[in-house]
Amino acid sequence: MHLFVPTTVLLAVSFGIHLVLWRIAIPRQQILALVSIFAMAPIVVAALVISMGMVPSTSELSSPSIIGATIFYCSCAIVYFIFYSAIESESPTLLIISYIANNGDSGCDDIELRDYIIQRDALSERVKSLESGGFISTSNGLCALTSKGRFLAGIFGVASRLLGLPLGG
Repeated sequence: MHLFVPTTVLLAVSFGIHLVLWRIAIPRQQILALVSIFAMAPIVVAALVISMGMVPSTSELSSPSIIGATIFYCSCAIVYFIFYSAIESESPTLLIISYIANNGDSGCDDIELRDYIIQRDALSERVKSLESGGFISTSNGLCALTSKGRFLAGIFGVASRLLGLPLGG
C-alpha cells in the first residue's frame, strides 16, 4: 500500500509526458507512442531515483509490493490506452450516443440518426486509423488484414470463445 502514491505519481508523470508530446506533435501511430511512453517512464524514473541516491530500503521494496505496484500501473495504463483509442478518432458508438444526447428528451428518429452517421463518415476514419497502425491494408477499394491485424483478430477470437461471446461484441 505504501507504493500507491509513488505509482500514482508515476502514472501522472507518464500522462504529463503524453500531454507535452501531443502538444508538440501528434504521432502517426498514437497508441504505439502511448505504450512506449508508459513503458519507458518507469525505467527513466527508476534510473533517476537510483542516480540521485534515493533508493528505498529493501524492507520497503518487498516482492509483493513491487508486483502489486506493477499490476496497478499496468492496469491503469491499459485502461487509459482503451479510453484513448475511443477518443482519438470519432467512435461510431460514441457518435451515436452524443447525437442522441444532443437531441435531448425529444430524441431522434432512425433515419435522422443514419443520415447523421453517414454524413460524419466515422467508419472511414477508423479504417484510416487501422491502416496507419498497420492492422489492415487497402488496395483497389478492398481491405485486408495484415499479419499484425490477423494476430490481433486471433486474440479477440480466443477471448470471445473463452467468454462465450459472439465474435465482434
